Amino acid sequence: MVLPKKIIWLVPLLFSMVLLFPLKVNAWGDDIHRYLCPEELTQVKDGCKIADTWEFVQQYPHSELMNHLCLDNKPDCPAKVLAKYYVKKYYIEGKKDLNLLAAAAHLIQDANVPDHWFPMRAFGEKIFVPFVPSWVGKTEGLVSMAINQRKTDWNFPREFGGKTFNINLAYLENIKAQIAETISHEPTESLAMLEAQIKQRSFWQKVRSYRELAQLGLLILLPFLVFCFWRWESKKQGKVDFLILAIFWLALLIFYLLTFLY
Repeated sequence: MVLPKKIIWLVPLLFSMVLLFPLKVNAWGDDIHRYLCPEELTQVKDGCKIADTWEFVQQYPHSELMNHLCLDNKPDCPAKVLAKYYVKKYYIEGKKDLNLLAAAAHLIQDANVPDHWFPMRAFGEKIFVPFVPSWVGKTEGLVSMAINQRKTDWNFPREFGGKTFNINLAYLENIKAQIAETISHEPTESLAMLEAQIKQRSFWQKVRSYRELAQLGLLILLPFLVFCFWRWESKKQGKVDFLILAIFWLALLIFYLLTFLY
């Protein structure tokens, strides 16, 4: 039978191609970044949206958009650690570069977007996020609409990790308080220590970002693996097909388990 052999080679190839698609960073819009920005940072060119600008990404370390994510809402996710890094850099360089504080504020804002707690992959104009709640990718638009319409009684509950996060004005005020607390004093960690944390957490976040895709791949391949095994056992043929598929499936399983090291 030719079909299993085609699938054996086609599925790994397709999965490898999927890995090349970039993560989609979908968070607060410019209006929300302005709303959450401390008044003393509004004098900065581009304000608290500065970390999204091409100029900033080119000039400052670790500024790639991947580090704006906070997958699984981890307390030591790249966005939160990088915010501390920029604040530390601001203080040890003589409190001269307000761009660093504005970028730190931006990262704290991004880390608190529930949509940033999930990996989203962009396939052209389509966003693909398997095994996630239906609200993922919609929070920013709803909050922007509520703020722009000057509403006060809006609330968008988000279930995550066994908790309910009520995204409302009080939630935004809490983000403002986090920003004020973070930029008000120099972090105790050294710049080198924070940089090492960023590199480590950024690496593992990239690995973790493929968890849902790996899970999907395991589920899709499992029935073909069982079929190839049955074919080998009952008809005494297709041993090589089964072994190739089994090796790929086990490798994918190991990769899937590694994503939990994040």
